[in-house]
Amino acid sequence: DSNIIIGTSIDAASATADGQINIGGIFKYDGTDTTLDAAGTIILDGDAAGATVHLKDGGVHWGSIFRSSSNFNIKSEASDKDIVFFGNDGGAEITALTLDMSEAGKATFNKDMAIGHGTASTYVGVILNGASTANYGPHLSFQQAGTGFGIISNYGRIQGGTSNNFFITTPTTNDLILGNNNAERVKICDTAGANVVVADGLTLTDGNLVVANGHGIDF
Repeated sequence: DSNIIIGTSIDAASATADGQINIGGIFKYDGTDTTLDAAGTIILDGDAAGATVHLKDGGVHWGSIFRSSSNFNIKSEASDKDIVFFGNDGGAEITALTLDMSEAGKATFNKDMAIGHGTASTYVGVILNGASTANYGPHLSFQQAGTGFGIISNYGRIQGGTSNNFFITTPTTNDLILGNNNAERVKICDTAGANVVVADGLTLTDGNLVVANGHGIDF
């Protein structure tokens, strides 16, 4: 094999030669498409610190792929332009995931999000880590068709929507238990009549205790 050394331009015959191509300037081909096709691996190797693969359209820099502190980085260069992941679902194109750069990287999944299970010594879950506010702080919001109907926040607050009820329920025949400090405080039992068990007494503040007709209170 022999090398091909090119100073300022390249022709099609040289580009298909069997060997190494050394280009001192810009590799440019004015045809419709340019194809890089190799029987082995195609390698892009930039030796400068922070070497970047720039993606351009008509000279406009719209995306970059680069290495920083041994991390693999993908960057949308245009202001407020998203990174979107597309796929093929049974022959139909879908938008699997959108990262909204105008919303600090807000992630919108097209459908479900699955989180793997942990082990006996490893906890796996969803972590909400945000700045505290006067009302909620980091919170989990429940929505249907873009309309919120419930919130769970780090203030221990569970709030329903303005026009819809917010239900907390078990999917099977199990008790529903509320507690704090790893201790059971209130239990709604899965029995006929759904008995409510309060661990340390019941205190009513500015409210009434209503007992349905035909029922009573045991002391």
